Amino acid sequence: MAKASALPDDVERFILIHIPSVPYLEAALFFHGGQPASRSAQEVAQALYLAPATAQRLLQALCDGGLLARDGHSYRYAPKPALCRPMDRLAEAYRANLIGVTQLIHDATHKDARRYPESLKLKRDM
Repeated sequence: MAKASALPDDVERFILIHIPSVPYLEAALFFHGGQPASRSAQEVAQALYLAPATAQRLLQALCDGGLLARDGHSYRYAPKPALCRPMDRLAEAYRANLIGVTQLIHDATHKDARRYPESLKLKRDM
């Protein structure tokens, strides 16, 4: 099985800093290589098998992260200039080592969960 350590250092660093989850990655890559250029939240939800509300939150996070721009009810790939090449490199790495990329994201997510266990506790008043 491919290990996350097989990823180039710059890609690994980009993932750890900018990619918080696998759905975030999948949506970013969907826009990175997808046509047409603009998609609605509903189209993204259908394409990525997400609930519409989840897709909407994800798209907002991608806008906040500097990868997408919103035009009315549509979203398009519009990375900040500093993110263009790293996203290209990530897309290449993902095609070559899907397991390594997703494993790194999962490992980072699990470390964050262990660091902040109170965020995982169920609230009794829910």
